[in-house]
Amino acid sequence: MESSPRFNVRIQLANCMAAAVVLCGVSLMPAEAQPLQWSPQRNAQPIRSLEQLAAESVQPAAYHAPAPTLMPTPANPGTGAMQQAILIRNPNTSDGTPEFALADQYGTVQRYVEQNGGIDLQSYVGERVAVRSDTGDTLLATQLLLPSMQPTSAYPVQQAEHQQAVKPLQANSPTLRTAQVAPVVIDDYGTVSTNCPNCNGGQYIGPSIGGMVNSYDGCQTCGPYYLMPQTSFGPSCGRGARGQFYGSAEWLLWWFDGMYAPPLVTTSPNGTAQADAGVLGEPGTQVLFGGGDILDGSRNGMKFTLGTWFNDYQDIALEGDAFFFETDSVGFGATGSGGSPILARPFFNMAPIDGVGDPLVAAEDAELVSFPNVVEGTVSVYANSEFNGAGLRLRKAICCKEIGGTCTSCNPCMPVVSPSCVSRIDFIGGYRYLSLDERILVRENLNSLLTASPGTFDLYDRFDTSNEFHGGDLGFIWEWESQKWTLSLLSKVALGNTHQRVNVAGQTTVSDGTNSYTEEGGLLALQSNIGTYKRDVFSAIPEIGAKLGYKITPRLQATVGYTLLYWGNVARPGEHIDLDVNPNLLPPVTPPVEGASRPRFEWHDSPLLAHGLNVGLDYRF
Repeated sequence: MESSPRFNVRIQLANCMAAAVVLCGVSLMPAEAQPLQWSPQRNAQPIRSLEQLAAESVQPAAYHAPAPTLMPTPANPGTGAMQQAILIRNPNTSDGTPEFALADQYGTVQRYVEQNGGIDLQSYVGERVAVRSDTGDTLLATQLLLPSMQPTSAYPVQQAEHQQAVKPLQANSPTLRTAQVAPVVIDDYGTVSTNCPNCNGGQYIGPSIGGMVNSYDGCQTCGPYYLMPQTSFGPSCGRGARGQFYGSAEWLLWWFDGMYAPPLVTTSPNGTAQADAGVLGEPGTQVLFGGGDILDGSRNGMKFTLGTWFNDYQDIALEGDAFFFETDSVGFGATGSGGSPILARPFFNMAPIDGVGDPLVAAEDAELVSFPNVVEGTVSVYANSEFNGAGLRLRKAICCKEIGGTCTSCNPCMPVVSPSCVSRIDFIGGYRYLSLDERILVRENLNSLLTASPGTFDLYDRFDTSNEFHGGDLGFIWEWESQKWTLSLLSKVALGNTHQRVNVAGQTTVSDGTNSYTEEGGLLALQSNIGTYKRDVFSAIPEIGAKLGYKITPRLQATVGYTLLYWGNVARPGEHIDLDVNPNLLPPVTPPVEGASRPRFEWHDSPLLAHGLNVGLDYRF
């Protein structure tokens, strides 16, 4: 028998009312029967009318909600607190967002979901799903725990006709009211991380909105609701426990082996004989600059590290770092006015002669910079050092062990507790670059006080060295991580080539007031050793380090550490200064030159030990 159109309308209206009653009954169930969920939008979005529900079940209106932080909701009893939401079709993909989304019970879109791994999300539309690891506004299908992977949801969607895109509640209707339960604040990150199949566990990752969530299992006897603080990447060997990207910025305070500088400036007491003034080994001679290590103090620097994991299990990553230090420098200057005080530059004379030109035995000698009635002038010394480096490497986990936790039982009234700590070892391999550039520069400005030979003399000696290392970096990182603290130990060695470069230069300019000329050569840099010298040597550069971290926020931690690095064969300027001088090579040179070709260039290797403190911030995102 045919029914009248009015009768059909009444039946449809009755069905809609029945469905609405079922949905409202589930939503407004008392706290004793069903755990309440919380959303930051619940007080601003009232209930829709039945006519609106009916209209939306036919054709959803275009709607695109912002994607705030995913709302934590209780999982199935005994599984621990997990993120759950309803999978819907994205009602608005015109802005390029994915086809599917996750919504809370109020219809607010919380995350977008992209299909991957061959998973057909369409067949799960309208189902309640759990999130394995929350990594941002857009998730992958493989990050979801779908109904086929978990027990039937305690709160399934009952009516197929309502398994559509859920809209936010309208602002002109009464709002939902939640039960007022006194929250208990617990100092816990809320991380549930377990690999036990019988526990059906996952990871509670990502920030909480700060709302009330059920106490892990929802058991009546397990206490009231807890006010969970913001969650973090808790210790785990499972998926999503370390974030996809990580970076750090560190302030460095390191100490370096100083470089050797020979005696470069001396003085003697007034009244010293001219032949003995400033000569090493003579009574009263004092070294003003050189004769030991220089640039051996501390240096400030910065180091930056950035890395990314290639998968959800964080077992392989690509990371790079770069560090640099401020230029360390030292300077010295002395002036003798009218020849006082006595100033001199010492050297070893390889071809001395007496007053009548007869040769003498090689001995210590000095060039006068300031001596009464002979010469007045200024001498200055400048030295500097720059050190920096960079690297790019792969990081592969080879061992990970979870310690502690309650993964052996799924007692409905016992929450699944994450491991108390995790121990992990990673292998690292990649490229390492190091650079060390140094210089020693000596200048003189002299004015002759002899009436028989007046004039001025300007001269300099410069010794520059450059060391560049390129090689492979191999090593291991051991990490221990708890809820609040982390400790990492680094041991690695870089094997490769060090390209050494030494540049020796000198120049003298002489002026008699009328004419002037410039010639190559100073005092310790003469035509016998001036030039640029290069070579390549094999280097093994070990490095060890330790770092202690404390989590300030779930993603941010403060760190303090220590690093030691040893570069065994570098060229440094002071080691390439030869104090043996043949005066016949001093400009102007008159050929033929008699005597030894000194000073001369010879390669010398020196070690560089750098070590110090690192203080910084690490961030996972």
